[in-house]
Amino acid sequence: MRFHTTAGRFGLAVIGLSASVHAATIVDTTNTTASHDGTINSGEYFDGTLGTNSGFGGVIGTGSTLFVDSAITGELNFGLQRGSGDLNNQMVIYIDSESGGVGDTTGLTDTSDPLRRMISGSGTVTSSDLFFAPGFLADYAIGVEAGFAGLWEIVSGGSHNFVKSVDILPAGSPSAAGFEIELLLSDIGVAQGASFDYFATYGNPNDAGGDNVFRSDEFNGAPSVGAGNPGLSSVTLAAGDFHTFTSVPEPSLPLLAGVGSLLALGVTRGRALEADLA
Repeated sequence: MRFHTTAGRFGLAVIGLSASVHAATIVDTTNTTASHDGTINSGEYFDGTLGTNSGFGGVIGTGSTLFVDSAITGELNFGLQRGSGDLNNQMVIYIDSESGGVGDTTGLTDTSDPLRRMISGSGTVTSSDLFFAPGFLADYAIGVEAGFAGLWEIVSGGSHNFVKSVDILPAGSPSAAGFEIELLLSDIGVAQGASFDYFATYGNPNDAGGDNVFRSDEFNGAPSVGAGNPGLSSVTLAAGDFHTFTSVPEPSLPLLAGVGSLLALGVTRGRALEADLA
């Protein structure tokens, strides 16, 4: 099921207006984005979605909200207002933004560090694979832990391509009330005003010293996943188990022309005033 949000900028005080445990379609209509400072304020983000389940204490699941926002200057911001659990493990936001991509994690073999293991759904010995919803082909993944967050381009059968740090704030504070990250739409191949699909999962890629990825039942954007940690088992997502976000479009040419006309008019009037004073 798709849940269409109403236009507006919503925050913590009115989260019930737009947040849903169902997959959401969010269409950003505001020119500015959230402030990337490590504090999630009421009304700061355009919209947000609720997490589900609480197998790891409700970190990205029950009681949490994953916010998203964009700007006409190309920024893309996510904010996680965690639930009752601390961010002691790893979250991955999978993103489908380009043609191609992978439909599951079975071919992902990069296990070189915890975030890469979580993206791959695989430890050095045992996998906890994800089979994505029909039509969702992941191109990128944002890996998030308390001390670091980064963007990777997903590579099947090889090392994921590290794109950039997305600068988690605050850093190194698992018990912080919220966390914010920032990147550019262009980092994930999205043009201004275009859309991408995404959802988030959470787990422990350090189980048995990194031999296993132990997956939590906590998701954002995958309401079909029921309560009870999958652990080392695979998870198959149902149709529609992802959100869709449409970024704010660039100002239209008529609007830009109007701004230019106003500026030109101001210059002309200024020069006329100088002439009168002379």
